[in-house]
Amino acid sequence: MIEGTLDKPYIVTMGDGEHVITADMSNKDGGTNTAMDPHHLLESSLVGCTLMTMEMVAKHKGYSIGNTTVTVDIVKEGATTLMKRSLRFDPALTSEQVSKMTIIADKCPIHKILKSTIEITTETLS
Repeated sequence: MIEGTLDKPYIVTMGDGEHVITADMSNKDGGTNTAMDPHHLLESSLVGCTLMTMEMVAKHKGYSIGNTTVTVDIVKEGATTLMKRSLRFDPALTSEQVSKMTIIADKCPIHKILKSTIEITTETLS
């Protein structure tokens, strides 16, 4: 569970009781651009989960994904949202390892959540 508070207009501090992050809006959107905006934080979740999942599997198989990078971009929002994820693998990986890691990328938990039907409930607490 994450809890957040609004510190200044558009600056939000969030934490899980152990770690703290900040979100802000860009200058053009009225923020101060001191941290990533919520869209970038969502993209970051998929980037982080993808890299961690691939590295866990690679480590189990006896190698590392090395200097592999993942890029995520929310391309279109609406009834159907399009997110583009790009994988750039370390040149030291074999073609077989690249193929395996490309499949593993879709198995990260955040990918599975984003691909599922999501319902959000909201409650007012006193």
